[in-house]
Amino acid sequence: MITKVADLLNELRIAEVKRIDQEQIKHTTTIGDMYESLTASVLDQAIPKQADLKIVSGFARTTSGIMSGQIDCMVVCGSGRPLPYSKASIWDIQDVIAVLEIKKTLFSGQMETAYDQLRSFLDLHWDDFQSSPPGNVNIGPALRAYRLITGLEPPEHPDASKLPFHLEMFYRALVVEQISPVRIIFGYGGYKSEASLREGLFKFLEKHAGRQGFGGSSLPPLIICGQFSLVKVNGFPFTYPMKEDRFLIYGSSHQNPLYFLLELIWTRLSYRFPMPDWFLSDLTLGQLSPVLSGRAVQKNGQRGWEYWMHEPKLLPADQEPATPIWAPLAVSEFGFYLFTQLCAKESLPRVPEHTGTTTQEKDEFQKMLDARIIGYDNDKIVLLTDRAECVFAPDGSAYIGENDTGRLSAWLEKMFFHKSD
Repeated sequence: MITKVADLLNELRIAEVKRIDQEQIKHTTTIGDMYESLTASVLDQAIPKQADLKIVSGFARTTSGIMSGQIDCMVVCGSGRPLPYSKASIWDIQDVIAVLEIKKTLFSGQMETAYDQLRSFLDLHWDDFQSSPPGNVNIGPALRAYRLITGLEPPEHPDASKLPFHLEMFYRALVVEQISPVRIIFGYGGYKSEASLREGLFKFLEKHAGRQGFGGSSLPPLIICGQFSLVKVNGFPFTYPMKEDRFLIYGSSHQNPLYFLLELIWTRLSYRFPMPDWFLSDLTLGQLSPVLSGRAVQKNGQRGWEYWMHEPKLLPADQEPATPIWAPLAVSEFGFYLFTQLCAKESLPRVPEHTGTTTQEKDEFQKMLDARIIGYDNDKIVLLTDRAECVFAPDGSAYIGENDTGRLSAWLEKMFFHKSD
């Protein structure tokens, strides 16, 4: 369903860009206003109507009265104050859900400008949050992201400092990401291919190597350039398992970029507002190629992030990536036994009875680890899911999957009862 919504909005976006280009306007400020208005129009049709949300431009203000720079486009809740004789308005920074910097053309210079604006907004938001915390904050989404990526049970928040440094910094980066507004660079043109956009990011990071403000938590969750996207895979909602103590930070795609925009913004909205059942149980997954991995390090008394660049074989630009569909894990009697024991006892010792005694059982145990159904809490095996269920399907197989949002139920209906998307 979400892909259908994204496809409709993308068709609208493409058609309206053609209308703008046909006007042949040369005045740069007017051109900028036109693209910002187009983006606001698309977003206005993308946000759920049951939430009291607005698409605005203007400024955000902290509790102490510090003002952000002018923002091209913001998704906000609550109420703001319009500026006299202007379309811009001022909003409480904690009421900002998403921030977009709009560029007609995105190359290195525009990426630099947009990045600086979004990083400044992130710093301002986080400083305001720390100086005026809103009481108890549910960091459940960040903890879930930590489980899905690391395969480990996260500590209680006060104990995060006891983690190894790279895990502690990753844990804290996830908390910052959950609490902060979604930050998006939205370019309508510029880099001509997925590969050139990836290369643009590499050169951008190399240029700023060793400088503060370019760590994993500062990078924006989404960079769009025409039909190409760089998407953060840190669990909000896209994930990729940690490998060799390295976290995949970005993936790239030429799948419809508005699909990624919708997923990021709607996922953030789901932490604060009721969302449609079809979104929560949607089976669509993003098709992403690894771009950049990273790890927080301490060297010579300094802290920072190390990055590794990936160069996978990319699909041709004219070949649409297949849209993968979420599926639960099929398990044998061994997997079913292990799951039911964990449901009953919460944790189990890491002994052959539970990790497997045969090659087949050991392979299935590893598949359950890879699927993040189970993981480790020190020397114990634990469930990493919020509400996993094991079901016996009409094909006679047993399946285990997360069903906290109804995804497992939706998969069963689609696969065995032919319910349309």
